[in-house]
Amino acid sequence: MHPLLAPAQDAASAVPIWFVRKETITGIIAGLPSVTAAFVSASGFETGPGKHLLLPDAGGGLAAVLFGLENGEPRQPDLFLPGKLVTLLPPGTYRFANMPRNTDLAVLAWLTGGYRFTRYKTVPAAPPRLVAPDGVDANALSRQAEAIA
Repeated sequence: MHPLLAPAQDAASAVPIWFVRKETITGIIAGLPSVTAAFVSASGFETGPGKHLLLPDAGGGLAAVLFGLENGEPRQPDLFLPGKLVTLLPPGTYRFANMPRNTDLAVLAWLTGGYRFTRYKTVPAAPPRLVAPDGVDANALSRQAEAIA
């Protein structure tokens, strides 16, 4: 399995990533703990492609991540936009709390977005890892990402 993927048993402790659009953000915020929802409100977060917000928990840790997708039903949505998350998130284990427009391509984008040419320079800090969602063939996507790299 690809090094940017975490085993399924890590899903319970993984930080949830919520994909949000104008149409869905109100419902997602309503389902968050009150302290976290208050933080979203206070931050002035607005949805938009690639916009993100790290949400703290009551203890100062990372409770969740909001990540913006295109609003509405665009004619040509950027199905690889979730790959941007690998460069935005701190080290840790994450999972998709709700599904992006195309889950397979979102996972492939995560894997290819995490590629770094390190032959002549030091490897940066541990990258964030993703628990592959149910129904995704993680091994096939791992092979595709390795072939691309």
